Amino acid sequence: MRTLLTALLLVLAVPAGTAYGGKLPDWARSLAEVDCSHHDTNEVDAVCLLDETELTIDPSGTLVHRTRRAFRILTTAGNGRGTAVISHNSRSKINGARAWVQYPNGKVERIREGDTLDTQYADSTFFTDARRRVIPLPGVTKGAVVFFEWELEQDEEFMLVHWRFQSTDPVLESTLSFDLPAGVDLAWQAVNMDEGWKPRVSGSRHLFQRKDVPAVPDEEWAPPAADLMEGVLIRFHSPAGGTPPCEDWADVARWYHGLTREKWAVDDGTRSLSAEICNGAADAEEKIRRLCRWVQSKIRYVDIEIGMGGYIPHDPAEVCRTKYGDCKDKAFLLMGLLRAQGIEAWPVLCRLGGRAGIEAGFPWPGAFNHCITALAAPGAGIRFFDPTSELVPYPCLSPKLEGAMGLLVRADGGELLPMASGVEPRLDVHVEAEITASGGMKARVKEVYSLAALRGVRERFGSLSEEQRHSDWEAWLSRRIPGIKLEEVTWRNLYDAEKDLVIEYSLSAPGLVKRMGSLIMVSPFFIADVNKPSFGKAERKLPVSLEETAIVARQEVVLRYPAGLAVEENIEPCRVATDFGEFSVTVSEGEGELTLVKEYVVRHAIVPAARYGEVKSFFAEVNNAERTEILFASGE
Repeated sequence: MRTLLTALLLVLAVPAGTAYGGKLPDWARSLAEVDCSHHDTNEVDAVCLLDETELTIDPSGTLVHRTRRAFRILTTAGNGRGTAVISHNSRSKINGARAWVQYPNGKVERIREGDTLDTQYADSTFFTDARRRVIPLPGVTKGAVVFFEWELEQDEEFMLVHWRFQSTDPVLESTLSFDLPAGVDLAWQAVNMDEGWKPRVSGSRHLFQRKDVPAVPDEEWAPPAADLMEGVLIRFHSPAGGTPPCEDWADVARWYHGLTREKWAVDDGTRSLSAEICNGAADAEEKIRRLCRWVQSKIRYVDIEIGMGGYIPHDPAEVCRTKYGDCKDKAFLLMGLLRAQGIEAWPVLCRLGGRAGIEAGFPWPGAFNHCITALAAPGAGIRFFDPTSELVPYPCLSPKLEGAMGLLVRADGGELLPMASGVEPRLDVHVEAEITASGGMKARVKEVYSLAALRGVRERFGSLSEEQRHSDWEAWLSRRIPGIKLEEVTWRNLYDAEKDLVIEYSLSAPGLVKRMGSLIMVSPFFIADVNKPSFGKAERKLPVSLEETAIVARQEVVLRYPAGLAVEENIEPCRVATDFGEFSVTVSEGEGELTLVKEYVVRHAIVPAARYGEVKSFFAEVNNAERTEILFASGE
């Protein structure tokens, strides 16, 4: 679906246009003198001196954006700020796109509108009327100051603005201003800011402004930067314009149902196809799996965003005939195939690439850029499924959507709901290891990945030859196990996307057994079951996102040792429990063997920065327990 962006600054490598000598415009001269030397260039590549848009609102639905932006480049990594990109489409017009650069020696060059570049988005799976106007400045380097100015006249599908005060650069001044015409209603909501913040209003004049806004820090294991940026959502409504009433999310759902009403009907062709796919299915659950898999695998994804085609799906019959479609085409086709079998289903509007713009208290149609399907699964309630993704089978949901908000659309309205598959990503590992009489190690391993826990394993190894697959799996194991030799490996269900993936292999690794005189040390958890985040910094500014690492993992290790060895020092049982994760190790002893069970759970959660110490402590305890070794004493 369409992402509603009217102007976007990107870092692109593009050829520079023709530059002309000259002087800076009046508005830029004082900005060129701003001292930015106090910024730490280890942390900051550029400073945004000004991000300003003056908005003119036509009650009929036209918005005119007059934008000025300026940056001081502090490092060579910041040189990309010397190119600006303006996104536009067939319903918009760009006037007066210009740019200037002042080099460190004081020389000024400029780019005229005639020297800007207008290009289409080039992608074999993307058909759109969206274009981009590129303003490239020549020879931008450390110490330069760059300035951009343009006017964008846009006939808006919705009179909505998502203004961000913050970016990945420090911003000295960010301003959005407009005069509110008579008869136009205004609603706004601050995002990621104090509730007490307000714009300045004088009569019809509205000024949304912030100064000295720090950059969003660059920290690992954080939510997308766009989700964290301070900003404001603004919605205009005029009886003369096209923006629908948005008192609540049910209003938005009713608007979308009205827009797509004709696509909800189940035609004879869809009924016939559904019956063919489900022929011989034992029950409703099998029918759902077959239909989901068919749409996933048989309809090629092609993104189509032309005019209102960014919102309205094609007829299911056309999608079946052409065998391609975008997210809403696939979602509506699956909905029709399910309904043909008497299984209730609905479209769900959601967002990929982060959750910016979806606020429970601020309903608006432009919050979404993706469409999936919800269905009433027998005995399981409502399940969410994305037929666009070929890699995540039903009943699973991509980690990028798990826990995010989606608008379930019904004929009489709808509601904003957290999306969840109800299926845990699970990995079970069983290891039978033996310390040989010669002092080496042999092991037999079985790994079972649930559908929700594959995380690309099937896709990565399924495309390889058997020989290459063996070699790559051995290389992966060798990162953790010194001196490994992979003797054999068997893959089950590698090409069956609806079954758990099972990998069984045997290995030898003399380096796992370390001798020190009469003592032998062995690390029992030498099979790395899951990747875990690590945190080295003492402090943190951003929340910790555990969404991509959520897992339920269990590893059982049966370690056998020969006569003549005795356990001198065993691993201590442990248990750590928090609301975002759990970890435990239990140990039992038998004649000539030890059984160790490690259970590790990380939940789909975003933990506030204030609890960073808890997160850091949890993973430190997990990592320490996994590295602990068993000490044997030899009777020799």
